[in-house]
Amino acid sequence: SWIDSIPILISIPQLRRSAQRKRARVNVRGKYIKNRRGAQMSHIELET
Repeated sequence: SWIDSIPILISIPQLRRSAQRKRARVNVRGKYIKNRRGAQMSHIELET
């Protein structure tokens, strides 16, 4: 639902900054922050 998307959208800027610090891990695992809800969706957002 759209309610579930709110935390993800808020988290995207933080995930972008984290990706710059952890680029190698992002490339290997396809995730920005381990165990963070919506990490995979944010990864897709940044890759497009």
